[in-house]
Amino acid sequence: MYKVKSQILQTPVADDNILLLEPEQGYYFELNEISVLIFQGIQAQLNKSKIIENITKNYDVSHKEAEKDVVDLIEKLLIHSIIEIDD
Repeated sequence: MYKVKSQILQTPVADDNILLLEPEQGYYFELNEISVLIFQGIQAQLNKSKIIENITKNYDVSHKEAEKDVVDLIEKLLIHSIIEIDD
């Protein structure tokens, strides 16, 4: 599982998106609707399977597509120090 690093700043922006900022390196990301759902799942300490299930329940996407979205976003957030692996 993953957790959001404590120094990450977030603020809502237009269309229910969220803007994330990693202040030390100056990275920022704007999360769209599905990315927000993934990010909220990470914050709630849900595993990948549960996050994927939430996406397929709320949006008309296949399990395969939802899984790709989850894996891709997690990789980006890890690379840019937005989240970390929770031991």
